Amino acid sequence: MTPTTKHGIAVQPTIRFLTALLLAAAHALPATAQTREPGAELTIYLATMGPGDAVWEKFGHNAIWIRDALTGTTIAYDYGRFYFGDDFWPRFLRGDMLYSMGVDEAEQQLVNYSFYDRSVTLQQLNLSPAQRHALREFLEWNWLPENRMYPYDYFRDNCSTRVRDALDRALGGALRAALVGRPTGTTFRSHSLRLTAGAPATYAGLLLGLALPTDEPIDAWEEAFIPMELARHLRGIRVTTETGDTVPLVAEETAAFEARRAPPPDAAPRRFVHFLLLGLALAGALLLLARRARTGRVARGALGLAIFFWGLTTGFFGLILALLWLFTNHTAAYPNLNLLQVNPLGLLLAAAAPLAVVGSRRSRIARVAWPVALALLASSVLGVVLHAIPSLRQVNGPLIALVLPIHAAVVVAMYRFRHMPASPDADAVARRSAPAAA
Repeated sequence: MTPTTKHGIAVQPTIRFLTALLLAAAHALPATAQTREPGAELTIYLATMGPGDAVWEKFGHNAIWIRDALTGTTIAYDYGRFYFGDDFWPRFLRGDMLYSMGVDEAEQQLVNYSFYDRSVTLQQLNLSPAQRHALREFLEWNWLPENRMYPYDYFRDNCSTRVRDALDRALGGALRAALVGRPTGTTFRSHSLRLTAGAPATYAGLLLGLALPTDEPIDAWEEAFIPMELARHLRGIRVTTETGDTVPLVAEETAAFEARRAPPPDAAPRRFVHFLLLGLALAGALLLLARRARTGRVARGALGLAIFFWGLTTGFFGLILALLWLFTNHTAAYPNLNLLQVNPLGLLLAAAAPLAVVGSRRSRIARVAWPVALALLASSVLGVVLHAIPSLRQVNGPLIALVLPIHAAVVVAMYRFRHMPASPDADAVARRSAPAAA
């Protein structure tokens, strides 16, 4: 039979590799231990899967694999499963998603991840027979229909933190004791931006949507929300056996499948200059249009349209950020100082600025364009001031570099038209449509 392939990668041989690996571990167990002490027949692996293509796959995945030498089965227990059912999107919008635990055959899980070119690393864990038995009992209890669902949180209760907690429970709290308080020099945001560096839209969305709390330093325990980081931390942990000996928690580590895709960067990319250059380019285009609009109708129309779309875009995203803060349980999205850069007031600018540029500047709505543009610029500048305060230093420098120059250019454009003689044609239309004075 021809092996199933994707991207030129043979998948079927991974089954033979896994079978040989797990059977070797099983045969290493003494026959008497397999039958006398509960848990002696079990071998525990932490399986860590690398990033994939979809947005929710960028952060990797993991599972606990349990090999039973008596039954010859290897079961994979994992968390973080979701389904696009009838209630998924309403729950997603509210921020109260329900995710599920899952159970698979380990061999099939390896085939699936290999097919999508996602690395799979196995770490055999040094657990006592009693710990192995307790871990499987807990996972089987967790798999019961009444127990498998849980409220999902991106950073504090996800697929990896559930695996971390299950292992810590089996170790009697030794994992937490080893990781809590250990500094990492990272944050929830830094890992999020690092892992989505290759997806510009997702990167920009996270830069905008993640709020101030995601910039607080996290310790190694919290950093384990990333499966690859949990696997890395386990390599440095030592545990005490029943005989009093101290041994590494990871007895053996094997690359069950190595992906051909490039690994994610070690640190979040610094894109301040990219955002700044884009902001300056767009601001320069607005100023050029504003200069030509004084004498050309086409340029005037283009300027009004450009400011309309700018106001619509910033106002829309500002409204989204405000709604996330006020009406949802997306706790990672508030308080968000990006509201000073993209503000719902932008929607008012979108309505008023085109009238001020191409319509009658004497209409009520057109007259608010100038003060609204000023307010948006002042809000953006306030964000710069707050950025200098350590306790309020949200990592949004690239966003400020993009937005601030454009807000300033809009103010300059509105100032030019505020002091420019009114358009005779537009004002004549306004006078004819205005009600007669008593």
